[in-house]
Amino acid sequence: MSITRSLVTLACDSRRSEVFTAELMLALKLIEKEQITTETMFGSRTGAMWHTQFMSSAYTKYAVDGNGDNKINLWGSIPDALSSAANFLQQLG
Repeated sequence: MSITRSLVTLACDSRRSEVFTAELMLALKLIEKEQITTETMFGSRTGAMWHTQFMSSAYTKYAVDGNGDNKINLWGSIPDALSSAANFLQQLG
């Protein structure tokens, strides 16, 4: 599912609007910064992204370039996805 569509929908739910509005704003910043298209940015209906199931906030904190192409692409690069997951686990200790 489209991450942006999922997050827009969830941001309209009054039960957790603040959380998902913040995640949506981070997702829009990631689209601009990482030059990700909304068609590429897909994942779960709860806004979690592809292989790693990172939310936008986790992407911002833990995603890394694992293949050395100076871009972070959790959807099209297995090395980026695995390196980001490893970075996340390492940061947890």
